[in-house]
Amino acid sequence: MAHAKAQDELQKRYEEGSQSLEDPEVEHMIAQADEMMGKPARGLIAQAGLDHSTTTNFSLLDHGCGTGLIASCLQEVIQPSVLSKSRILCADKNARFVDILLQRARRDQWINVDATVLDAQDSGLPKHSFSHVTINFAMHIIPDPAAVLRDPMPVALHGKQEWVEPESIEAELVRHGFVDVKIETVDSIHPVANAEGFLASFGMMVKWIINTYWTMEQKEQYQDDFYKVLVEHLRIKHGGKGWNLKSTAIIVTARTLQ
Repeated sequence: MAHAKAQDELQKRYEEGSQSLEDPEVEHMIAQADEMMGKPARGLIAQAGLDHSTTTNFSLLDHGCGTGLIASCLQEVIQPSVLSKSRILCADKNARFVDILLQRARRDQWINVDATVLDAQDSGLPKHSFSHVTINFAMHIIPDPAAVLRDPMPVALHGKQEWVEPESIEAELVRHGFVDVKIETVDSIHPVANAEGFLASFGMMVKWIINTYWTMEQKEQYQDDFYKVLVEHLRIKHGGKGWNLKSTAIIVTARTLQ
């Protein structure tokens, strides 16, 4: 999945669209991220030792931050008195996401949250400059996940071959010198109201698949009618009713030896 063309097309899809929080599509994207990834994100934070009972200040780097799911979850669960003495730096390769996140931070008055454009494979940040580093739903789309582990930062991960099987993930972390590896899985159910609702939620990914994997001949022959055919297929398959999508997230935390 992470070959060059797939990555280029994925970044193009992410860069499309408005950056304004006044745009309903942007708010939908933010809400969709929480709906699809919020439960595992909150589990990742808790497994990393950050929750309502946290009293010690921390410095956290969130790679692949998107529009700010991890940062928003931290604002929910960490006491303001602790946040006021802590630091949260959100980083993403996509400048559009970073801009949207900074707008959210200002609008919602997030405490000590900043954001910047960075590549998780080579952050350029000093070793051990953060107490926590998170990556939520990104290791499976990063071209070289091993480079993230080699980057001189400790990492808490969401699970490329080695990032979809718990046993392989543990072996990869141990191979890179991580200790106290803890792996949990979280099952989620995502209700889909109808075929049109599915397309509204996943239309961007469908477009990404078409542009990445279809040949020019396939696009010329099928693309114009594809969305209509897809909606009709889903209506027939599910009898015009809604259905549930099921997912399993792998939550991984580990420490580096300092």
